[in-house]
Amino acid sequence: MPVEDKTRPCAIVTGAAKGIGAACAVYLASKGAQVLINFKTSAEAAEKTAARCRALAGDAVIVQGDVSDDEDCGRIAEAALERWGRLDILINNAGLTRFADPSDLAALSADDFARIFAVNVTGTYQMSR
Repeated sequence: MPVEDKTRPCAIVTGAAKGIGAACAVYLASKGAQVLINFKTSAEAAEKTAARCRALAGDAVIVQGDVSDDEDCGRIAEAALERWGRLDILINNAGLTRFADPSDLAALSADDFARIFAVNVTGTYQMSR
């Protein structure tokens, strides 16, 4: 059953376990937002971010999922809708890169490129949809 509080915005932040995503989630909570913190592998870090959000009087929940997987994207969005009944803010923060010598054109494989594209471009599209 959704938590009815229409005075507070409801947000999803992808890749929010740490770094810029965590900072976005904490900032939104500091402004009163209810925040869904998405993570792929860092459950402990995601829970720490959620605890920081809750301490700022924000409702926060963590949801594991890979934004390059369309089913996971749907499950992440559905978790926010089930909890709050709506979604007001989406921050597509999840991202991936591979570091390589820029003078070595063979340093990144086609598989590397496909994975980076799947997370950074396709994942953003899937979450926005």
